[in-house]
Amino acid sequence: MTLLEKLVSNTSLALVVVGLLLFVIGAAGGWPNPLLKVTEPGWRIALACIGAFVGGAGVLSLLRNKSVGAQGTPSPKEIGIQIVSPSVGEQVARTFPVSGVYRHIPDGYQIWVFTTNKEGQIRKYWPQEDAMIQGHTWHSRVNYLGGLDDAKKILVFVVGKQGQALIHYFKTAGTENKNWPAIVQLTDDMLECASTTVLCTK
Repeated sequence: MTLLEKLVSNTSLALVVVGLLLFVIGAAGGWPNPLLKVTEPGWRIALACIGAFVGGAGVLSLLRNKSVGAQGTPSPKEIGIQIVSPSVGEQVARTFPVSGVYRHIPDGYQIWVFTTNKEGQIRKYWPQEDAMIQGHTWHSRVNYLGGLDDAKKILVFVVGKQGQALIHYFKTAGTENKNWPAIVQLTDDMLECASTTVLCTK
């Protein structure tokens, strides 16, 4: 990719380059090739100031984009989700609340509770409910947990925009067809953060 193509595709970088050029022209009083002279002191000061402003805006934009990009790939440790209730091995009904705490949720992400199948099988996922956030606590629920007297695993994910679209399709198709086949392929922005095992006895 040429420099021109990079500038066209990256507005922030283009602002930095343009700002730097204007600042140099203003400070030096011109440009050698092609020859450009600016002899009026007022214009030189104006060009230098405009260049500094434009370049600064470009740098801020680059830093902001870098921050957004970092938020797009969160880690479970940074998010810090814990399940407070139910506890490991707790006896539950088919429908029950799930709650916990968290440290940080990236912008655009949601907390979702999933149920899954037994270990040793092809992993299947059934989205339950997205969590309500109150301070640094979250509250959700499991709508249906099949299999009495059987240990079931509950998972907590943070889910980005792509994953939310997948869950929306899962919910819509299930409601229309009265059938909810499991999700077997997760999107890249669906990140498992916590889990617990419960016993369905009611």
